[in-house]
This record gives sequence, structure tokens and C-alpha cells, in this order.
Amino acid sequence: MVKKKAAPKKAPANPVLSHLQSNLKELQVDAQAVLSRVRKEAVRLSHEQKRALDRVVSDAKQLRADLEKLVKQTTTDLEARAKRFLSSLEKDAKHMWRSK
Repeated sequence: MVKKKAAPKKAPANPVLSHLQSNLKELQVDAQAVLSRVRKEAVRLSHEQKRALDRVVSDAKQLRADLEKLVKQTTTDLEARAKRFLSSLEKDAKHMWRSK
């Protein structure tokens, strides 16, 4: 079998049509370049947003740990105060019973 050669592409007969096709191809290339840049920017923003979210979560964990320490210390202090107050009341009660 003999293969036929592909016929050469005919140039459009109309120069306006040729110009429009050329401009359309140029627009397609430009649109692809813009789309590529937008995708890269979206990925970059996503990474920045993830890092920002990670920082917020880390800060929240640190605040929680600090708050837990503060609560523990406050509880200890309140228990000690309550014991001192109770001891003081007991001493006062003993003095009152002895003085009678």
C-alpha cells in the first residue's frame, strides 16, 4: 500500500480570518500563562494559610498549657489558704472555749 502524503495546510484565503486566528492563538497562550501563574499563586497561598493555621494551633496549645498551669497553681494556693483559715478558726475556737 502506498501512503498518501498529507496535503499541505492551505493558508486562509481571507487575511482578516488569518489575523483573527493568529490573535486567537496568542490569546490562548496568554490565557494558559495566566492560568499557570494563578495556580502557582493559589498553591503558595495555600501553603501560607497552612503555616498560619499551624501557628494559630500552636499558640492555642501553648495558651492551654499556660492556663492549665495557672489553674493548678491557683488551686494549690486556694487549698493552702483554706487550710490556714481553718487552722485559724480552730485556734480561735480553742481560745474561746478556754476563756470561758
